[in-house]
Amino acid sequence: MNFFQPTMQLQEKRRHVARVHKVYNTAKTPYRRLLDHGVLSEKQQEKLTSVYSRLNPAKLLRQIKKEQEHLWELAETPL
Repeated sequence: MNFFQPTMQLQEKRRHVARVHKVYNTAKTPYRRLLDHGVLSEKQQEKLTSVYSRLNPAKLLRQIKKEQEHLWELAETPL
């Protein structure tokens, strides 16, 4: 999820009488935010990038669904 699900972070929150006005930044994945922030060493960035390049969101989703089906089968089996 941290590699593929973009989120918007709250930048500013202003109150105008009874209304609250919220300002968000552009949607980015936590992975991209971490790389853009510049807090990682070069070695850490390379390691994180290699993990990201090996991930396949479609394959991960299939694996999750398969494991969920297996759990449902276990739950439906009488003891």
